[in-house]
Amino acid sequence: MEMQGITLSRDFTNAAVLILNKEYYEKEPVFAAANKFTNKYCVGIKPFDEYSIEVSISPKEIDDKNYVFDKTEIINKFSNEVIEQQARYYLQKQFGKIREMIVEQAFYPLEK
Repeated sequence: MEMQGITLSRDFTNAAVLILNKEYYEKEPVFAAANKFTNKYCVGIKPFDEYSIEVSISPKEIDDKNYVFDKTEIINKFSNEVIEQQARYYLQKQFGKIREMIVEQAFYPLEK
């Protein structure tokens, strides 16, 4: 399975491992996306090679014997989240100063 800059690396029983291409995904958005998953999953992030980051996702606790870790679902959710975080990061880099100026101007009368 491969999307733009995202590759499913290996097939583990209770873990999904993705390889993110650094050309498309920067460190900050990857960590922001991973943070959204840490309540239910163990998320590991490490360098894969010079051009890629490895992200592994596995469930924290499996109390239910019938529980099946749906790797496709978690890969899709994480992929969407990392894309969203990357877009937010780019927009902040590109338009952050404009946003700050608008907010400053909007609250300027309150500062006096």
